Amino acid sequence: MIFYRSVYHQNGTALINELVVHERYRKKGIGEKLLKQAIEEALTRGMDEIEVGVLKENVKAIRFYKRNGFDQEYYLLGMEFE
Repeated sequence: MIFYRSVYHQNGTALINELVVHERYRKKGIGEKLLKQAIEEALTRGMDEIEVGVLKENVKAIRFYKRNGFDQEYYLLGMEFE
């Protein structure tokens, strides 16, 4: 996770940069445990929010986060360099 402050969230935002569970270990609750630990850490640090970026094509991940209380708040636009 990355922790940062901004004009809109002066107490800070916790950003889950990457949460990946190997295919062999999926469907065992590991992702949910990792996510709950991330949320607890953000709360302990007094952050205003926690957020995660997901590729729009990754429907399974989007369902996972929505099932765990995340909502779409905004669009994140990006540009990759070669």
